[in-house]
Amino acid sequence: MDTSMPDTQVQLNGMPKFQAQGTNPTRSSDIVAGQKIIYVGRFLGGPRCGTRGIVLESRGRKARVSLGTAGIWNIPYYFLTMDFAKAA
Repeated sequence: MDTSMPDTQVQLNGMPKFQAQGTNPTRSSDIVAGQKIIYVGRFLGGPRCGTRGIVLESRGRKARVSLGTAGIWNIPYYFLTMDFAKAA
């Protein structure tokens, strides 16, 4: 009996397709203070999806992130992706 979990997300009607801009960290050890990130969550009243920011503090299940004009937010790691944009 195979009890392994699939590597893909189940697509449901009405769900937008996720376009990964980096790799999604899965552990707090993947994100450290000072690292550039991109917020990929979608919540009414929250920051806009795709907002870039800098990690201020790495915590157990979430990071404290400065998102510029959007303010400072406590964001769970699964809503963050690492920013691999090339320096200008």
